[in-house]
Amino acid sequence: MSVEVSVIMPVFNSAKYLERSANSVLSQSHRSLELLLIDDGSTDGSMDIIRKLAQKDSRVKPLFLQANCGSAGARNAGIRQAEGQYIAFLDSDDIWMPEKLAVQLPFMKEKNVPVSCTAYRKMDSNGKMAGTIRVPKLIKYHNLLKTNSIGMLTAIYDRKIVGKHLLPEIRLQHDYALWLNILRDGHVARGLNRVLAYHRIHSGSISRNKLDAARYQWRVYRELEKLGKLKSAWYFIHYMIFGLIKHR
Repeated sequence: MSVEVSVIMPVFNSAKYLERSANSVLSQSHRSLELLLIDDGSTDGSMDIIRKLAQKDSRVKPLFLQANCGSAGARNAGIRQAEGQYIAFLDSDDIWMPEKLAVQLPFMKEKNVPVSCTAYRKMDSNGKMAGTIRVPKLIKYHNLLKTNSIGMLTAIYDRKIVGKHLLPEIRLQHDYALWLNILRDGHVARGLNRVLAYHRIHSGSISRNKLDAARYQWRVYRELEKLGKLKSAWYFIHYMIFGLIKHR
């Protein structure tokens, strides 16, 4: 049976949450999928969980990297092996709702959408729900330069329309750079404002990473998008403002 959706899940020392995250994919009401679990050098028992999941469900495709590549490199290893027309992403501590693919794929097909995303809810490390992140109905390249409104855990792209895109292998903001790379060619993304996933926010992660994220945001503008200093500064101001709104 052909695979319609390839779900890319990088794994690094994720034993605490991995099985639940993987099962949220495998229990989708839309069944035509493969789950690529890419272990990036885990030392905590994640590899044993991956092997167990693969034994239980033939749709699980394990990949064990010989050296730690980081999340971008791990995702790219999965994308290279993906067989599905649609490429989707989920981190190994986040969760999909059971109907996510059954809702999102018809939305993409009906509107001939190359990239789509949905609303999602935030939760803490213990699963306590927090705020909801909404998405714009239409996302163009110049909109995306101001803020990344495409959540990786909800995003799907159609490789028959845009090709099999890989992520730039930088430590942070690689997902953002991927969407910019796709939309730069004139494609648009569409958002579905229905909560179909849960994103786990670990204590202290936002404050610890936001300075690094800002540095990489600037690198994306200057090195990947080749924007001039003035234009980069203009978009960077918008990025900071939207960031304050998103994390308040």
